[in-house]
Order: sequence, then C-alpha cells, then structure tokens
Amino acid sequence: MTFEKKKQKYVYGHCTQSRFKHDFKYVSEDLITDQIMHVFESIRIPEEAYQEVSSVLRQTHEDKKRYRDQTLSSIETEITKFQNRIDRVYEDYLDDKITEELYKRKSDEYRTNQKKLQRQRDNIELVDDEYFGTVFHLLNLAKNAPKLFQKANIEQKRSLIQIVLSNFSLDGDQLRWKLKEPFETMVLCNVNSSWLPILVTNFLTGVKRDK
Repeated sequence: MTFEKKKQKYVYGHCTQSRFKHDFKYVSEDLITDQIMHVFESIRIPEEAYQEVSSVLRQTHEDKKRYRDQTLSSIETEITKFQNRIDRVYEDYLDDKITEELYKRKSDEYRTNQKKLQRQRDNIELVDDEYFGTVFHLLNLAKNAPKLFQKANIEQKRSLIQIVLSNFSLDGDQLRWKLKEPFETMVLCNVNSSWLPILVTNFLTGVKRDK
C-alpha cells in the first residue's frame, strides 16, 4: 500500500499490487487511520495488567540476571585459569623445561579454549539484556499504541505499523494484515480478559520474529 496527495491537500492510499492484476480504489487516509486505530486499540494492555506483567517480568529478569552473573563469574575464572596456564607454559619454555614444539601446541590449545570462553561471555552479556529491553519496549508500545499512532507523523506511523503488523495491504477500502507476536497474543488476552499467565508465558518462551 502507498499514499498519494491529491489536489495538494487530500491524502489517499491505494494498493501497490493492483497494476495489471485488479482494479483499485483510492481510500481516504482518515478511513485507513480509523481501521489501524481499531487494531491498535485491540492490542492495548490496560494499566493494571501492564503493572502486573511488568512486575513478574522484572522479577524474572532479576532472577535470570543473578544466574547470569554466577555463570559469568565462573567463565571469568576459567578464562583466568587458561591465562595462568599460558603464562606458566611460556615460563617453562624460557627455562628450557619444555620444547618449543610443546610450548606452541599447548599455548595454542589454551588460547583456543580461552577465546571460546570469551565469546561465550560476550554473547551472554549482550543477548539477555537486549532481549528483556525489547520485551519492555513492546509492553510500553502496546500500552500506548493508540495514543502514539494518533500523535505520530507519517514516518513514525509507518514505523509503528511495521513493528505491529505484517502482510499489510488494501483490498478495496478494507485493510488486510497479520499481527506479529506478541501483539497477536495481546489480542487474545484482551478477548479473554486474562493477561498475566498468557502474556508472561509468551515473553518467557521467546517473542517470535515475523520475517
């Protein structure tokens, strides 16, 4: 779908797949906006549910963070152990206690193990915080989605649509779309008036990425 300005004043949207495939009609921006607002209202998480879900997720994050810190401490100990071995084998080589061939073999072995541990440490540090940062960003977006969309400029609206929806298109004057996760789950929560167990489980098992 794309938008065009008519008479330098009115904005209309139309399907971009229509050429040589099917007829299309120009649909007013207001009509399209009303339909999108309905979608964003359907994913809006109430304040009370937002507080409950956020509290559980923060506690879970703290628990995972403590476990992560313990894991990182263990990894750092192993990295230091291999560094000590590298230093020791080098001293043995300087003191002619081992051959150059043995020194190189053991040194390469220790450095390889050390680098694996360093990569493991770096991945743990980056991924966990990034994931929970994304989770809380999506929660905040859902809580404020209608208001954010109302106040957004055209580029911000496009960005919000891309975050929430996929397969976005026009069929005549009706929008067609597919909700991305976790927003599809949020609609289910709204329908069932049950947020905590469903949504928390969804987040803790991992937000699916729609391609």
